[in-house]
Amino acid sequence: MASVANIQLPRGTLESPAPCWIPRTSRDGKTFRPLVKCVCGTVYGTAAHHIHKDGTVTASWMSNLCCQWHVHLKLLDWPGEDFPPSYEGGT
Repeated sequence: MASVANIQLPRGTLESPAPCWIPRTSRDGKTFRPLVKCVCGTVYGTAAHHIHKDGTVTASWMSNLCCQWHVHLKLLDWPGEDFPPSYEGGT
């Protein structure tokens, strides 16, 4: 079985090179769940994952739709919000 790499994912935008995480906020500044841009450029939601206060994402990330990128993620410069998974299943 292949090992799963630990990746520190930089903050980016929809226009940033992949991979990166994309912050989302409301007009009044409330932080929403981030998006993740896969190495192939596909953008995914994060509802099935726990985003911890330190930016660690659990469970491991696997992009099933495009390139099978399977990694353990840590979001660099994460603002400290805690988002438990909001549904069971893959992203």
